[in-house]
Formats: sequence, C-alpha cells, structure tokens
Amino acid sequence: VADEYEAQHPDVCIEFLTQASIAGGAEGEFIRTQLLGGVAPEIISMNTEAMWPDVEQKKGWWVPLDSFLLKPNPYVDGNERWIDIFRNQALTQAKRAMDGKLYCITYDIVETGIFYNKDILEQLQLSLPANWEEFQEMQSHLRAAGYIPLLINTFNERDWGIDLIFDQCFYEILDLLDYKKKSETEEAYYQGYLTPEELCWLIKKDWFAPKNPRYREVFRILRQWRNHWQLDLTPNDLTRLFLQKRAAMYWNGSWFVRRMKLDPMVDFKWAVWYPPPIPKSFSPYCCGVPQCVIGGAGVQYHVSRRAIDDDELEQTIDFLMFITAPRNLGRIVNEAGMLIPNVADVNLDENLKPFEEIVQRRYCSVKWFYSLGHRFTDHYGRMAELFLGDGISMDEFMENLSEALHRTADEQISKAGWQEPVNVPRWSPDIEQKFLQKRNSQLTVREDQNE
Repeated sequence: VADEYEAQHPDVCIEFLTQASIAGGAEGEFIRTQLLGGVAPEIISMNTEAMWPDVEQKKGWWVPLDSFLLKPNPYVDGNERWIDIFRNQALTQAKRAMDGKLYCITYDIVETGIFYNKDILEQLQLSLPANWEEFQEMQSHLRAAGYIPLLINTFNERDWGIDLIFDQCFYEILDLLDYKKKSETEEAYYQGYLTPEELCWLIKKDWFAPKNPRYREVFRILRQWRNHWQLDLTPNDLTRLFLQKRAAMYWNGSWFVRRMKLDPMVDFKWAVWYPPPIPKSFSPYCCGVPQCVIGGAGVQYHVSRRAIDDDELEQTIDFLMFITAPRNLGRIVNEAGMLIPNVADVNLDENLKPFEEIVQRRYCSVKWFYSLGHRFTDHYGRMAELFLGDGISMDEFMENLSEALHRTADEQISKAGWQEPVNVPRWSPDIEQKFLQKRNSQLTVREDQNE
C-alpha cells in the first residue's frame, strides 16, 4: 500500500521504523525519549491513553486531528467527512483526550475471549457456564479430569483479570464514582469509565483502600480464580499447552485466531466465548451484570509534532487518509486476520465473528495498567505475582498496593495540577449504603412505571 502511495506521489518516501515492543503503558515513556530527542517519526502507533498525560501537561508533542477528520477523504468516493467512514463511531469518538480533542485514528479493533477445546468439553459432557459459580464448578471438573482448566498469561491476569473483576464488584456504585461525566458522544462508549484524574482523587478519598471491603473483594476473587490456572504463572509457551490438548481453555486476544486457523497442530474443534457474570450469590458486591469488555481500539495512529516541524503535516494526513480508504485498510487488516476492521465496507474474516459480537458489550470501567503510569504498573505487576503465587498475604499485598496508589496519585495530581473535586465524598460504609439505597429505590420506581 505504501508503494502505491509513493507511485502516486513521487516526491514522498514512506519509511517504517522498527520500534521496541513495549506494553503496559511503558510505550509512552519510550516514545517520549524519541520526542525529546527530535527523532520520533511523524506517525506513531501506540495506545492513546499512554499519550494523554502529555496532553494534560501541555507538552505540545501531538497534533489534534479534529479539523482534518471533518474534511473529505479524497480516496473515498463521495465522502464528505473523513470521520464518517469509521465503522464504530462510539469507539472512534471516545478516544478523545482530557482536553476534548481527538489525537487518535482508531484503525481496527481488538478484543479478548476464551478459546476453548470443544472436544474436551464434549468428552466430559460439560456445557458453557451461565454464571461465575458454574464457571468455578466447570474448572474444578476439568482439573479433576487431568486438564489445566484455564491458561492465562502472567501479564494478562494482572491487566485483564483485575479490570473484569473490578467492574463486576464496583458496577453498582459507578454512578457515584464517575463524578466527571464526559460528553454525550464519549459516554456512548465510556459508560461510567474512570479517567486517570478520577482515579487519583478516588484513591485520595480511600475508595481503593485496604479498609474498603469492596476493593478487597476484587483481589479475593482474583486469587480464588488463580487456583484454576496453570501452576506456573510465568511459563514460556502457553500456546503449546493448549495445542497439545493439555489445557481446555486459553484466555487470549483476537490475534490468536490466526494461529488457530493456520497451525497444522490444531486437530480439534475449537470456539470462542466470554467469561460469565458474577452473581450476588457468589459475592455480595456483585450483581450479575454481563461482563464488560477490555479490548477496544487495536492499532491507534497518532501524528507527532515532527510532522509540523518538518513541514510535512498535510502530506502526513494525506497518507493516513490513503491507508484508511476501505480498499487499502481491508488489504492491510485482513492480511493478518487478527483484528476487526474499523472502516465500513470492509469484509470481516469469518473466524473473527465471535469477537465482533463480544466487542458490542459495554466497555470496562477502568484500565488500571494504562491510567497511572508505568512506574505504578511495574510495581503492581511485581506485587501481584507475589500475591497470586502465595509469596505475600492479602493484608501485606493490600497495604503495599495502597502505599503505591497514594504515592502515584500525589505525583499525578501534582504534575497535572488537578483541582480537588467538591462532589466526591470520602469513602465510608454509610456513604456507600445510602447511595445503594437511593439507587435501588429509583430502580424500583422505574420498574413500577414500566409495568
């Protein structure tokens, strides 16, 4: 596709740079060193949340794309506004930074799911569980039959795992915590999402403290679930265990579809499903709401200040318009068959259909791994492995985590200059109880009106 663009624009040379493979929010630090050194490329693919702190601190490193997205894309027949070609408008618009501007082109969509061996489940006469209690029973049956119930990567258990369980435990009080409502367009996707600013002030108000039983419950459930995973939290090759049929399930991303489709070792029937809800009968802090999703935007393109400094902004935008045209985007995304195209009129790989259904769910309420910076992420990762591996007790883990959260919140608030909100109460059992009573009475009134 780049070669075609160069053929149409003889004065342009497109160069693809090798980038360090860094995740968990730390890619923002890697890119910042390039930006400071003046060697960053014009177009950068990274999680947009990782560059939001730069916008908050007014570094001027990133180019807002709003004005360009309202112009016609010359490579799409009949297009009047470039923004209109994107398939998932809620997701595309929701990637706005805290200043309300859009710095990100959401090129495609990624999602997670649990790949499972249908042959094993059929052999043991097991069906997919409807709730978390049945899920625990199913995993116990699999372990008793000699299988590893669930494979989960050490990074993902402390990223995806905590996000899902946190959402289940805090869903009932999200309206109380999400004090800084976003625009109507963003709320269509981010329903109750806690921004870094909200997180930091909620930390200072003790909503995520060891004394809050709701917050402790997140890690109690995570630790209990860990009993059904592979014994070694840091194995070299989980995929081999799944392909050799030693494990019944594997929590992975849509990118794993390509491997399952093409690997000659796959000689069994497989499918994809999603974790079930946690009912109140399993935990008093959960209410059985359907599980949220934790994927969303896949490849996310940003334009750096370099494009302005080198007087190449218009050309850079034109190339982005070229690669987002349906014909070109379809060739690029579907060649790998790992992600869902985010432009209309592009066919979807048949094997990705389950993920297209999964991604329709409500987005998660927080992304812990991307919201508080890489230093907190690294610290939390080390402590989570100790906790899940029985290296430290729940109390030790919670106290250590609380200290790290408060230290990080102080740093973030100081850097960004966030003002303390007046409408966020300090956590107490009474505050939470009063909110739930009011919420439940409102729900009852709505039910009566509907009847």
